[in-house]
Formats: sequence, C-alpha cells, structure tokens
Amino acid sequence: MKIKGYRFPCEVCGENKVISSIQVFFRKNGEVSYARARHFSADKKFYYHQQSLEYTNRKLGELANIDPCQALDGKSIGHTEVESSSKLRTMVGLPVPIPKRVQNRS
Repeated sequence: MKIKGYRFPCEVCGENKVISSIQVFFRKNGEVSYARARHFSADKKFYYHQQSLEYTNRKLGELANIDPCQALDGKSIGHTEVESSSKLRTMVGLPVPIPKRVQNRS
C-alpha cells in the first residue's frame, strides 16, 4: 500500500474552505482505497475527516490538469510519496525545504 499526500480542500469542511493536507491510500493496482483530511485542533491534536472516493478521484484529476509551475495562493500543489514503515514517513504534507549547511570560516 502506498500513501501520498496532497493539498486540496476538505470535502467535509466545504470545498471553498481552507486547503487541507489530504492523505490518499492507494492499493497495489493504483486505485484509491481511502482518503482523509488531516486537521489540527486548538488542543494541539490531529483529527481526520474521511473523503469520499468520488471526491478524491475528481480532485486528483483536477490536480493532474494543473501546470506544476503554477501554485494556489503561493503554496505548492505537489505531492509527497510516503511509505508506511517509519515515524518520519507517516508525516504527509508539503515538503519542507532543508537549509544549506553553513560553513564557519576560521
């Protein structure tokens, strides 16, 4: 099973609301088996909203038709591939830029 992270509005909260992190679970044959929106609550805990397969497939189709150089509201619209074997790999969302190492001159 593969898990990929995408950014589009949560179906439960409303399509015109804030962009959410969506975790999409794929079967081995490439079909979407499950999708959920990940939200962060005021008490600093995550909660999830299940997304319908029809909605998820429609949004994935829309993302496929967007030029990768374009961005929504200045945010990246790509995806991050995730394996389900380690803690770091369970985090899904936008890739975080890694700062270049600064070398001290002596």
